[in-house]
Amino acid sequence: QYGKDLASINVGRAREHGVPGYARYRRLCGLPAMDSWSEMSHHMSNYTVNKYFDMFSHPDDLDLWSAGIAEKNSPGSMIGPTFKCLIAMTFRDLKVGDRFWYENGGWPSSFTKDQLAEIRKIKLSRIVCDSGDNIETIQVNVMQIPDYINNPRVPCSNQVLPSINFWKWKEFREYETVPSFNKETFVEESYNNYNSEYEEEKGPNKNEDADYHVITVDNKPVLIKDSIIESLINNNDPNRLTSLSVEDDEILHS
Repeated sequence: QYGKDLASINVGRAREHGVPGYARYRRLCGLPAMDSWSEMSHHMSNYTVNKYFDMFSHPDDLDLWSAGIAEKNSPGSMIGPTFKCLIAMTFRDLKVGDRFWYENGGWPSSFTKDQLAEIRKIKLSRIVCDSGDNIETIQVNVMQIPDYINNPRVPCSNQVLPSINFWKWKEFREYETVPSFNKETFVEESYNNYNSEYEEEKGPNKNEDADYHVITVDNKPVLIKDSIIESLINNNDPNRLTSLSVEDDEILHS
């Protein structure tokens, strides 16, 4: 049946909903206007322009969908400049207007900068490798056909297809992320092997004694009581202080 193909449906649907014509959207995108049939020949094939000339009285009468897909592709693109502009504008509005878009910050559910960096480095080819069955090699740009020079097939284990580092999502226990200051006094300490000497840098209240000191446990600042440190030193076990780990609940929670 005539009028039941996708092209006819798209054109008819746009007309029924009052979608402006092709020329209006070119102006919206800041593209050069096409006020004559001769100007259109720079952006479409002569065959297409002649067909339009037979059917329409002026270039302003062209439907968006029909003329949009008739444009010559932009360099490096699968579509012409008008659809390229409209798709980009739509994607931008959906992205900025969606509070759940993964790159939008400022929300409790937002990713950290390190997590975003991990997400952004992942290619679709890596996802196909990880989720497919017995896939050993794949082209780098998975949506394009393989090419020995421009889009070679590589092993899924190749470093050109990086994997995500899930350590960036590790949640630490409370005592691993406790703020490293006590009131107005901030103390940083380094223990020098067996000599029981501490180097301290205090804040404005230099005469105030801190009840806790800051040490590093598994590369995280941790508050630990003075009495615990003194006990380890008095028991001639200073190395115990420098080798604490997050598993030492008995000491860290004393």
